[in-house]
Amino acid sequence: MPSFFDYYHNALKTKHIFYVLGAQGSGTNLICNLMRQTLDFSVVQDRSLIFNAAVRIHKRPTEANIARQCAFVCSRLFPSRLRRRIGQKSYHNQGHNYEGIVEHLSDAKIRSAREFLYFFYSYQAFQLGKKHLAVKSDDIWESISHLQPILGDPRYILNVRDCRDNALSIANKPWGPKTLYRTSRYVKHRLDAYWRETATLPDQTVVVKYEQILTDPEAAVQKLASTFGLELTAGWEDELQQLQIRRTNFNKWKRMKPADVSVCEAVLKDCLQRHGYEMACADNPKLTVWQAGADYFRDMAMRAPQKLRSRGRKLLGL
Repeated sequence: MPSFFDYYHNALKTKHIFYVLGAQGSGTNLICNLMRQTLDFSVVQDRSLIFNAAVRIHKRPTEANIARQCAFVCSRLFPSRLRRRIGQKSYHNQGHNYEGIVEHLSDAKIRSAREFLYFFYSYQAFQLGKKHLAVKSDDIWESISHLQPILGDPRYILNVRDCRDNALSIANKPWGPKTLYRTSRYVKHRLDAYWRETATLPDQTVVVKYEQILTDPEAAVQKLASTFGLELTAGWEDELQQLQIRRTNFNKWKRMKPADVSVCEAVLKDCLQRHGYEMACADNPKLTVWQAGADYFRDMAMRAPQKLRSRGRKLLGL
């Protein structure tokens, strides 16, 4: 006899999966919160655990491999004590949204990568009682070329932030590159990958600027609803107020030294102009090979304490 999840799962399989794309530090968490609170979305923070398993199924869709990938994902969502201490908490911290999923695997009849994605993403929506499916994955740029072949017709929300602010945000994170040249390259590499992908489906993509979300979140929500034909939840305006959005959290790059702004714009010129951001420097110098090499070693030295701290925390299970 079909379970409540089976009915839920079958209903969601007829809907599109929305992918929230953007470089880390671009405001993807904010847009996901808006979607949860005002548009009734379940947002899976995948970090490509589930998606990369689906890619492996797409490449080899045998019954044995599908079973192997299901077991692999479950082992990360519900790890052993040892793996919990040394593994990435971003996976198993979401385990509570997947309690009971193993009981449904034997009846799932997963035959393809697409069915695999819908099964795992639908289960969190079922647990949370949400109507729509969305995914936020900071690492999906690495394998995004597989997304359309697997899903056929996804929906994209490309979140763009002034790349200079984005690079500055990355530099202040406790992970990743530290120099502005390196963080600018980091942002550009990811944003270019997302732009190439979304350009192939312009009618299924909405580009949302972080600055516009801050200054007018109501308009951003209504834009998503009208473009994709989504219903706003009851009391959505009150839900927005409760998010306490910091409406002036932009243009931080204007407090940077002119030399640092010049370095950022030398790397990010194409991205800034593509998305309608004005350049501050009339002449953008390029770093020489020697300067880039020196910056690489400087970045490595600045990241050394960060990497030691990260390894120490993993060993201690913090």
